[in-house]
Amino acid sequence: MRRPSTTPRRLAALAVSVLGASLALSGCGGGDEPAEPVVEPAPAISIPADAHIGGDGEPGPKDDGEKPSPSPSAEPSEGAVDAERCAELQTAWAATNRALVDLSPEHPRALVESFRSGHRAVTSAEPTEEVAPAWTTMANYLRDAVVAFDDVDEDDVNAVSTAMADAIGADDTARATAAAKDVTAYLNTTCGPQ
Repeated sequence: MRRPSTTPRRLAALAVSVLGASLALSGCGGGDEPAEPVVEPAPAISIPADAHIGGDGEPGPKDDGEKPSPSPSAEPSEGAVDAERCAELQTAWAATNRALVDLSPEHPRALVESFRSGHRAVTSAEPTEEVAPAWTTMANYLRDAVVAFDDVDEDDVNAVSTAMADAIGADDTARATAAAKDVTAYLNTTCGPQ
């Protein structure tokens, strides 16, 4: 049985298709809707649980003429991510996904710019401790491709494909694909609607 040859163009095409498909399927929020940051507004007021709200003019159980002391504001639980941080991570991840959709080794200049845009996007946000390993894996994957493209003619299909194949292999792409799924799952569970 003859084994198919793995040329740099085939390796580059494989990496592009696997990563692109993974990112397209794992976009924030899933479904057909565009991935946008979800930011829940903070409540404007806090009403004590034992407050009596009635329209009968009768005093409530704690209405002894003294103003009730404000309840202490709840501290975020350990590991909780605030809305602003979630929005930052989701925005960066959505931009990374958009940059890496519809990649084609047959359009080398667009491919190179897509990897550069994806790298800029993913490195624009500081990941939380929980997602840092996966986030860093993706950032490193994109960085390796970007560095490989530094000294190539961006209009030369073979040069770009060879640079990509030399910089990132099938194992790297598999790790990046798994990392993309982990980042998406983290954002959906930690920053998604509760």
